[in-house]
Amino acid sequence: MALQNDRLFALHDEGKSMTEIAEIVGMDRRQVKTILESLTKTHDYHPYGLTDESKWPEIKARIIEMHRENKEVLTYKIIKEIKEKFNEKVGLYCVARVREEADVNRKQKKYGQFVREPNREKRVNWALAKKDEDDMFTNVFFADEASVEIENVSPYVWVFADDPYGHISQRVKHPQRVMIWLAISMMGATQIKILGPKENINAEVYVKIVEEYYIPSAKKLYGNRCRLAHDNARVHTAKYTTEKLAEMGVQVMPWPAESPDMMPVEHAFAHLKAKLRTHYKPKNKAELIEAILKFREEFLTKEYCRNTIRHIHTPTAQQKKDIQHKKVKPILQEHPEPAAARKRREMAQRKDIIAAQVEERTAEISAKRKRVTDARVERQVKQQLRKTGMISNDGEPILFPKPRPIPPPSLSTPADRATSSTPIPQFTPKSSRIGDMRAIKNTPIVPSRTGPTPLPGSNRRLCPARRDLSEEAGTSCRSPSPREMEDEDMPQLDDSRTVRRNPYAEDDDDMYD
Repeated sequence: MALQNDRLFALHDEGKSMTEIAEIVGMDRRQVKTILESLTKTHDYHPYGLTDESKWPEIKARIIEMHRENKEVLTYKIIKEIKEKFNEKVGLYCVARVREEADVNRKQKKYGQFVREPNREKRVNWALAKKDEDDMFTNVFFADEASVEIENVSPYVWVFADDPYGHISQRVKHPQRVMIWLAISMMGATQIKILGPKENINAEVYVKIVEEYYIPSAKKLYGNRCRLAHDNARVHTAKYTTEKLAEMGVQVMPWPAESPDMMPVEHAFAHLKAKLRTHYKPKNKAELIEAILKFREEFLTKEYCRNTIRHIHTPTAQQKKDIQHKKVKPILQEHPEPAAARKRREMAQRKDIIAAQVEERTAEISAKRKRVTDARVERQVKQQLRKTGMISNDGEPILFPKPRPIPPPSLSTPADRATSSTPIPQFTPKSSRIGDMRAIKNTPIVPSRTGPTPLPGSNRRLCPARRDLSEEAGTSCRSPSPREMEDEDMPQLDDSRTVRRNPYAEDDDDMYD
């Protein structure tokens, strides 16, 4: 449908009328007119029943502004404020049309990481710096802590029709939970540290975890030539932690503030919690710890960690916009482009694309026609040269062409035939030459000099020269046998006799006897 609309616009831009466009595309003229008017013209909505129609632009602007101020604004509050402020009554359909023209859509609400305005610029600048450095994080351990609780409730269940309460499951109000620490890298993951029930995470505990879990893995996988990346939690940035990590020779990579969503290890934690809900389903704390350790052995492979870290190079939609424009923009635009303006812009871009395609296609057709015309002319010239004998069938030139045979002059008048020295054979009519075989056999042989004489009992006819020789020699009208030809009394053929043309010869060798 979009391609058909583009074709209609392309024909309309060429200056063709509605009737001509309808004939070209095979549509009704009224249908073509409706499509072009609906896509080229924007009809601004104007409600009926307003006491003062001059207030409508202000009412419309106020409705859009209320949506910008509060994304959760309700329709009845909009109607109530318009009534109090402008003393005008608008309905649900009026508010819906204003939302449609302003391209305001209703979507399901989702929650993401809260980032304050000053930290947004820092996040983007950090990402751009890493991109310029071409940092692929091949020698980085991404570490973080997470709280894991017992979750054995699946989001969906199968319920029979006779069990109305089968979808209801029991859930503990305060389920048991444990605190874990984990770090992953391109070469694999460290061992999972499970904190005890009375062990709280602080600077001293964190330094001890790094010394017992991070440093052995760093030496084993990278030879201690790697970096540690953790978020800006208080236990990570405390003075005691910073000094101790420097003493142990741990190189810490800076991380932007309020950016735990960019940490790849968070994806591993989310995967762990999903497996606990749907796969392992622990019922007590011991089973919970066993399931965590089992997840470490089954899923945290080298390939899994590598794919998870590579995901950090896949930017979100907002990050793509920020990187493209090389500046920071708010997550939601303050002034979104109206639907009518966006439609006009898209149609203009579509027209340019169609015009370029039409121009390219026209050039291809012109070049093809030129090639076909040149080939046709060349083929005709070769046919003429082949007829005149200047070239062979393969197209090769002939240096010494064979002269064409000149036909003998035709003797059209009686005077020409009388003065000619070449005797002209007398031909028998076709009806007498081709007849019934039985009639030929039963017909008596009468010598005649006006035509060939048939042999007795056969359809063979003698040429006039052989017939005359047979009569003069007194022999029968048949061909001499080889023994007779050897006889000395057999008359020999005189070369001085006038050679007559055999009109019944089948090829050039038998043309003359």
